[in-house]
Amino acid sequence: ICCSPRLELLCLSRCLLQSSQTSEHEGICCFSCSETKSSRRMPSDESCSLFAAAEKHDKVLRLGIVGTGCIGQEHLRNTLVLMTKQQNDKTPTSANPNAKRLSVPRVILSAIADPHAPSRDAAMEIIDSGRENLPDLNVASFSTHVSLFEACRDNKLCDCLIICTPNFNHITVVKDALAITCCHLLLEKPLCTTVRDCLAVERWLKEDREKGHQRVFWVGMEYRFIPPIEKLIQAADSGRLGNLKMLSIREHRFPFLAKVGHWNRRNELSGGTLVEKCCHFFDLMRRMLQSDPVKVMASGAQSVCYKEEQYAKKGGDTAYLDAVESSSQEDTRHTAPEEAKRTGQTRIASDILDNAFVIVEFENGSRALLDLCMFAETSYYQ
Repeated sequence: ICCSPRLELLCLSRCLLQSSQTSEHEGICCFSCSETKSSRRMPSDESCSLFAAAEKHDKVLRLGIVGTGCIGQEHLRNTLVLMTKQQNDKTPTSANPNAKRLSVPRVILSAIADPHAPSRDAAMEIIDSGRENLPDLNVASFSTHVSLFEACRDNKLCDCLIICTPNFNHITVVKDALAITCCHLLLEKPLCTTVRDCLAVERWLKEDREKGHQRVFWVGMEYRFIPPIEKLIQAADSGRLGNLKMLSIREHRFPFLAKVGHWNRRNELSGGTLVEKCCHFFDLMRRMLQSDPVKVMASGAQSVCYKEEQYAKKGGDTAYLDAVESSSQEDTRHTAPEEAKRTGQTRIASDILDNAFVIVEFENGSRALLDLCMFAETSYYQ
């Protein structure tokens, strides 16, 4: 799972390579669209090799990463791994004197963007360390996503944008990316934090296609490509497991990791635990059962995690939160309550679920269960 952003990047590369060879893009432009059954099976579900496709088409993807926090930095590191691999494969050796073709997709990191200076600086440190193996690495840095998008007009800087911003910001960044650029888009899950915003993105993508744009838009559900899960999906598709009627998924893990501004501690910013974390599992349910949900029954609570934490909203802005009190997070910034009062900040509490049971019934009569616990100490295995 630690390598999941690399899986996303590899699979997106395959989608782009395949889409360049076909005039029909309906099935791969928007994997989040509920209108088409093909959205359940991504092109990367196919058995053909991504590496063979890369060698065949010899494509170079110029990547821009929007949001350089925890996940953005993972994408950054893995992009540098691919760039180093492709450089080594291009270099003739005694074992491979005629090295020409690459065994990985050809990618180039072109730009990063993040309004949070510490995250941007951390990303640049990773890039600087990558120059040991990639001395010609030249990456543009932007303090806003709009400035990066403006530089991408007419595909002058990037071919593909990887959007890794906080969940609540997805709607704004996607809207601007569709309006300003012609780039392919890989959006980190979830699509958005509200149904209204998800429907808006779907509408914008339809309008985008009507304008003649043939970009690939993908919400990265990379759990499909974790090797053991991929084998399980293949077994289900093959019929070796029979006609699936029940599916059970359990995740017992430690609490959410620390994020910039603690945005993942509030439902209004993250969409809630079942959206922020568990969209992966609902995607797997649809994928394996090959059907759409018709009924959902759930019970959940906030029983343990973050119950002692208090946050302050600066000037009524919910975009980022400052911790006022905390007894559970060593890396949390502390702001005295009297200071919060003096600056007019409003104190609020975390409200995300940390445990739940969810039962989903599907059109074809099958049903699935999610068993989630976010206060199970499993760091040894993690």
